[in-house]
Amino acid sequence: MKVLWSIHLYYPRHGAGAESMTRTINKYLISQGHEVKILLHQANQYKIKEMYEFEGISIFPPDDYIIDKLFTWSDVVISYLDYNKWTSYKCVEYKKKMVHIAHNDIPYASVIDSPCPVKVVYNAEWVKNVLNYVHPSFVFPPPVDESMKVEKREKKYIAMVNLNSNKGAMQFYSVAKKLPQYQFLAIKGSYDNQIVSTLPNVKTVPNVPDIRVYYKEVAIMLCLSHYESWGLVAGEAMMNGIPLICNPTPGLNENVGKGGIFINRKDTQKIADEITKLMEDEKYYQKWSKAGLKRFQELKPDFKGLESFIFS
Repeated sequence: MKVLWSIHLYYPRHGAGAESMTRTINKYLISQGHEVKILLHQANQYKIKEMYEFEGISIFPPDDYIIDKLFTWSDVVISYLDYNKWTSYKCVEYKKKMVHIAHNDIPYASVIDSPCPVKVVYNAEWVKNVLNYVHPSFVFPPPVDESMKVEKREKKYIAMVNLNSNKGAMQFYSVAKKLPQYQFLAIKGSYDNQIVSTLPNVKTVPNVPDIRVYYKEVAIMLCLSHYESWGLVAGEAMMNGIPLICNPTPGLNENVGKGGIFINRKDTQKIADEITKLMEDEKYYQKWSKAGLKRFQELKPDFKGLESFIFS
């Protein structure tokens, strides 16, 4: 089958949770013999003027000629986040099947009142329960790319990924200030204003496509988001046996379950105390490392079920 993604941005220029989920699904679809192409609506953000190839996929900036060719070529069109209204009208025009991926609990009127038949893939059970669209649906939590697993890890840094206010940058730095004896790794994200600290025990590094270069030195991962519909970083940490301290959002609760430690992000002193216990008590550290690994094994993605749902 021929799959067209109608999305905002993609690798290697832009890689966040939505792009990672798209990428992992694409790897599976290609492995099963399907063809994949991508229409990149925000190509101008990175001054992308021409088609480029990434991991066997042709990725196109939008123009009328390309749009016509891609929709004519496709068997099914998948929209993710924005541009679903535009995509739905194009699917009506070209008589194509449409699948919308619900990345969070924000309701889209263009999905509720879609002009074409649409199927919905929810990224979490709690998101499905909140949105409760009437369309046929399938729950498929964002899968972790297992190629991001590191073989050997050094317990050097307490880390956080994406240094914006929603992700908890200020709380992260507050914890770092309370623990000058430990080194902190601030990994920049690919969107929103990145808040950078000048604290001497905080090392700031850029966002990179292969996060293993950082995970191999991470001792503890902090996921302090105010809002998180699922939490890709939490999954990557659990896969690598990195103990997690999380703010209890609905998404992180469903994702991490009993695989991590939950503390309200406002209580930075309690977070600091928990970090100290993890760093100084090896038995306690291993308990939470194993808890994360166990939870990761419980979250095996149902790729076959997703494939059947998309193409049925």
